[in-house]
Amino acid sequence: MDAFLKLLTTSPIIALTAAIVFLIIAIIYLIAFFQGREITFWPPKIGAKPAKIIVEASKVTQVDDKPIVFLGGYPRSQHPNFFAEVEKLLPKAKKITLIATGLNLIWEKHILDLLIDRAKSGDAIVTICLGNPYSPHVEDRLIEEEMQGNRPPVGRDGIIRNVKALVERLDAAGNPPNFSVVLFENYPTFATLIFDQELFIYPYGYQVLGNVSPIFHFQNNDSEESKFFISNAERIIRDSVSAKDIVSRKINPKFYSDSWKTKIIRTRQTRLRQSNSPLCWRSISIWISYDLSRCVVFCN
Repeated sequence: MDAFLKLLTTSPIIALTAAIVFLIIAIIYLIAFFQGREITFWPPKIGAKPAKIIVEASKVTQVDDKPIVFLGGYPRSQHPNFFAEVEKLLPKAKKITLIATGLNLIWEKHILDLLIDRAKSGDAIVTICLGNPYSPHVEDRLIEEEMQGNRPPVGRDGIIRNVKALVERLDAAGNPPNFSVVLFENYPTFATLIFDQELFIYPYGYQVLGNVSPIFHFQNNDSEESKFFISNAERIIRDSVSAKDIVSRKINPKFYSDSWKTKIIRTRQTRLRQSNSPLCWRSISIWISYDLSRCVVFCN
């Protein structure tokens, strides 16, 4: 080894040749490594190149992952620019669905007049879904709004008055079949206003009045996000109760019969039996108690 090293130092040509040989060997080993071959340095060995695994591509249904179209927003739900946008959509929208606890939007007389006129003429299908002021879940939300000293412009008493006034207004208009008013009973999480393919969403922040929440404006382009908002609105309306029935019960204590109470219990039991959740089964007595207590509220 000493003689070899001495030869390298005394003969530049041999040293250069040796360096080139070592460089070539290093390159060969590096290429073999990236090709996935088995390599060993002593004894020097480079394995065979692994065979390629050919995988036939199967037909895969592509998932539509297009994002929802965000059209803009408004700093609060009662912003004048938002009202102006709604006034542009009202005369041309064919299907209008408005879901909110108090829905201050429709208490603008010209907006409500236009909704009723379009429903009476058959030009639009209008669904208004407000919070049931007698539901304990809605009451929880209304109480939370006032926990920071906020004084809501409407509140529970205002909702009761507005629902009654709306029902009376529709009675006077002949109760157009294309105009329905229902009351949701779940704890509200966000409002949903739908004008055909235009979606307006505003959240109900904790201990914050809904009318100061920002509004987000989207376009329904059949994206997964759009479907989420649409299906959520459909579920809320599906489980809502008739506003006219609630108002009629307050006026006429005998509006609901004992058979109606029995029907509620059977309906709740049927829904809970369809669920495999133990929590739902444990909740059966709570739901029944709530429905019966709701009857008591209306009966007293």
